[in-house]
Amino acid sequence: MLLSSAAYGYGQENYATNVRTMALDDQKLYIDYDVIAEDGTRYFYVSLIINYDGKEVIPNPEHLSGDYGPVSAPGRKIISWNFPAEFMEDTSKIAINVIAINRDYLPRAAFKTTPSGRNFYAPCEIRFANSSMYSDQYEWDFGDPDSGAENYSQEENPAHTFSKVGKYTVSLTAYNSGLRLKSTYYETITVKDRGTTAADFKIVGFDNLSSKKVPATLEFINESINADRFNWNFGDPQSGPDKNTSPERNPSHKYKHPGHYQIELTVRNSIKDITSTKTIEIDLATTNSTLSSKNNLNVLSTFKKHRTRKNLWLAAGISSLGAGIYTLVESNRLYDDYQMATDDAEDLHSKIKTYDRITPVAFGISALCAVEVVIQATKQSNASDQLSFQLIPLDEGGAAKLTYHF
Repeated sequence: MLLSSAAYGYGQENYATNVRTMALDDQKLYIDYDVIAEDGTRYFYVSLIINYDGKEVIPNPEHLSGDYGPVSAPGRKIISWNFPAEFMEDTSKIAINVIAINRDYLPRAAFKTTPSGRNFYAPCEIRFANSSMYSDQYEWDFGDPDSGAENYSQEENPAHTFSKVGKYTVSLTAYNSGLRLKSTYYETITVKDRGTTAADFKIVGFDNLSSKKVPATLEFINESINADRFNWNFGDPQSGPDKNTSPERNPSHKYKHPGHYQIELTVRNSIKDITSTKTIEIDLATTNSTLSSKNNLNVLSTFKKHRTRKNLWLAAGISSLGAGIYTLVESNRLYDDYQMATDDAEDLHSKIKTYDRITPVAFGISALCAVEVVIQATKQSNASDQLSFQLIPLDEGGAAKLTYHF
């Protein structure tokens, strides 16, 4: 009796055929079968599936001998089963299936591990990616008996949290349930102590900050230990609340004004709920790097020049746009008069042609002016960024005004 390959999946072909049985002295059952491999297969694995009155009988492999398990070469084969030690029923009522498959299709258990947060520090959740082959059922033992029932799983791709530091031997047993075969794979995982969480960072070019001119963009290198959350405060409230802080690991910040700044990094270990803070104080453009009065006046002159040009182009654009709209409206109005005209039709027609020539030119000039307005506004903004400002106190009550810093 044979099982079709579909009964146990994975595309294996059953090479066993012509199964025959014979009992001898109520002590041994001989199972005679043929292995036929027209595709040239030379190495097989043979297993038995035995049923008695609808119930499966699982023989002890120690009581089986002959062509059972690994088998080489096709041909006639014999298995001897010393059954009295485990089966005392009438052997004439049993149904025996012999399955001979290509040995390359035996189940092979394997898996890969991926820690959450890309680390192996306790407490640590490990995700297991099952890469077993030719199997359909799985049993996991995470080697963590302190976790109770969570130490075991029958999921295909489970996850397990290791709460303590130590070495854990994880085993995966992969079953081919149709063939009653299995394979087990072991891997040792080391879960480490996370240790102290400490905030630390450095500023690129820190030794030369005193010579930097504002505006200056500073880059920060995060060297914190055992942290996964970061909160930067650049000590620059003038830049706005969105730009003065950052959650990035290695951010940068643009300082537009001279002064004294206190930069603070607070880091957090979200698993252990531990925080640590480090602060560095810097001075920008206080003495050597302060813009000279002459340089700042030149920048201010550039700023005013582009502002004036922007306004002139804006006025010209508005005038051109108005002219274009006027000639367009007049052309349409005269065209309506022209359709009903008699004596002055020729004069109206001439005016319409004139307006029709002026309209596209006026709109074109207006578009050109708009482009120039954008160009001059950009140059004005760039000049504005190069100006340095400072607050000048007006009285002891704290009133102040914003003025150019020369």
